[in-house]
Amino acid sequence: MTVAAVNATKVYRQDTPAAIPTFVTAIRASGIEPHSIWPSPDNTRIYVVNEHSNTVDVIDTSTLSVVNTLHVGQEGQALIYVAGAVPTGTDKSVYTANLGRQGLSERVENVLVSVTSNDSSTVAMNGSALITVRQLPGLDMLQIIGRHLHANVTYILSAPPVSSDAPRSGIQIPLIEFNATAPDPTGCAVAP
Repeated sequence: MTVAAVNATKVYRQDTPAAIPTFVTAIRASGIEPHSIWPSPDNTRIYVVNEHSNTVDVIDTSTLSVVNTLHVGQEGQALIYVAGAVPTGTDKSVYTANLGRQGLSERVENVLVSVTSNDSSTVAMNGSALITVRQLPGLDMLQIIGRHLHANVTYILSAPPVSSDAPRSGIQIPLIEFNATAPDPTGCAVAP
């Protein structure tokens, strides 16, 4: 079972359908936000897509460890493995003609930052945000996943200017402002 919030695939054992599954181990993802899982036909490998890293981990089922990481396209969320999809000895271009390359081999950066609020009316919090920046042709894609945000509070994502003395200056450039307005069942709030 993939658990995106802790960047791991958790392995459970269930000897019979009536038995309660027991925890075996957690396999650390090589990337960020493992999101989908698929077995090989012979059950020797498990493939796990890391959504925010544009990668797929190959897990060996005998050692329960990541044995390879494949670079794939942008922001994978679903994974389907089809053995023999391209028959041996055939023209591969016939079978791959409609496959895209969006985000393939493009740079992805993930940074976990603390979230603070300047609003004196809110209770102090231990919030965080995962900032993902993807390099795309002609632009960069920015995605923010915030945790433990207060509802109806305005947050501003800012960054230092790009220059050699920027870190020393303390200057921050506002990039985006958003309100966490939609509460979820845990009491946190999300923004569209």
